[in-house]
Amino acid sequence: MQYFEYFTQQEVRRIHETCMRLLETVGVDFGYAPAVEVLKKAGCRVEGQRVYFPPKLVETQIAKAPARYTLHARNPEKSVVIGSDHTAFVPCYGPPCVTDSPDPAAIEAALKVHRGTALINSISLDQARYENLLPILAGTDLKVIALCMSDAGMPQTVADRLKIADGLVNGLSQKNVTLANIFVDPLVQPMLVDNRFGVAFLDSVEQIMTRFKGIHTACGLSNISFGLPARRF
Repeated sequence: MQYFEYFTQQEVRRIHETCMRLLETVGVDFGYAPAVEVLKKAGCRVEGQRVYFPPKLVETQIAKAPARYTLHARNPEKSVVIGSDHTAFVPCYGPPCVTDSPDPAAIEAALKVHRGTALINSISLDQARYENLLPILAGTDLKVIALCMSDAGMPQTVADRLKIADGLVNGLSQKNVTLANIFVDPLVQPMLVDNRFGVAFLDSVEQIMTRFKGIHTACGLSNISFGLPARRF
């Protein structure tokens, strides 16, 4: 895949500053106690499993990272260069099993044979979807993606996203779904349509995580580059 730079340096800096603010004020949950201890000793503030990163610490560690390096394979022809102007695709390990269907009967059938705790994708404020899925989730330990979409369509602003998130989270909470089992997706929209969408998404994540302590967020990150000329998928 061809390497390209879509953002201006000013836009990159703004995204970086927003990420630093999220790491410092919202933090990241770690389920591995030894990792939490290492980060605490390095200077991070820790509250339970949540770790808050000082921007100076993050930027110091970033500065230590090489601009590029090579992952060496036993067959040298399969070695992969990471960084610089190279693009590499790698697999992802460890995510939960996601049960994804607009048909509540299909979800119920899948849950009967699923082992462990499933992640349901997804509930939204689309009335039919909301009314069909809420009874399945009520009073269970199921995890669920709460999609910031409603009958009104795709949200355009941070305020739109927060209004939908508030309705979803409160509705799920009233049915005894814990915040720890809710993954709010504020919706990543293509930069090709509006180059402000990336920052709007990050701002939404920050406000959702601040407003609903203990909740999680999720996103379809690849949507950000949809339609761009160098994207081949």
